[in-house]
This record gives sequence, C-alpha cells and structure tokens, in this order.
Amino acid sequence: MRFYNEAEMERTMKVQVILRAMAKRTTWWQTAEILGISARQMRRWKERYEE
Repeated sequence: MRFYNEAEMERTMKVQVILRAMAKRTTWWQTAEILGISARQMRRWKERYEE
C-alpha cells in the first residue's frame, strides 16, 4: 500500500476542487475561497483553462 506525503495530498485535493468547478458543481469564486486564493487569481486560472 502506498502512502502519500503531505504535498501530494494537498495537490490532489486542489485538483479535486478545481475539477468540481469545471464540472459546474461549485462556482469559480467558491473554488478560490476553498483554495485560499483571490478571485482575481482564480479568474486567471480559469482563463488559462479555457484557452
């Protein structure tokens, strides 16, 4: 059984939260709040995703 270190777990959780926003299960601003980043930074990430 493989155990994940703390950094791997954190990255996995971030990806899960972003995937929820992409699936429209949460809003982008809620995702930003969960991740602890600004709404502006989340908009930048979203724009990059949409490109």
